Amino acid sequence: MVPVSFKAREGEFGRRPPSADLIFRALKPGDPAIDRPDIIESDESIVINKNIKLSEEEQNSYGQLIKLDELRKRGILSEEEFQAEKKKILKQ
Repeated sequence: MVPVSFKAREGEFGRRPPSADLIFRALKPGDPAIDRPDIIESDESIVINKNIKLSEEEQNSYGQLIKLDELRKRGILSEEEFQAEKKKILKQ
């Protein structure tokens, strides 16, 4: 197996997780390409949708985390303040 392509995507807190696609090619033993894999960039994305049911408490926590993240992005909260409040929410 040799890597053929790799693509990483940054995530957004509370919206989508970071992800990466790594594609391999199977080769027979002794194939000269084993020593020189060609990795290329790819614009292909794989989307996996999965519906997840959240309890009311989880929905409230999720909403609070989203609001905190927006305040952090706007510079209203420092990273330290954000992390402290996030810990409080997640411990509820």
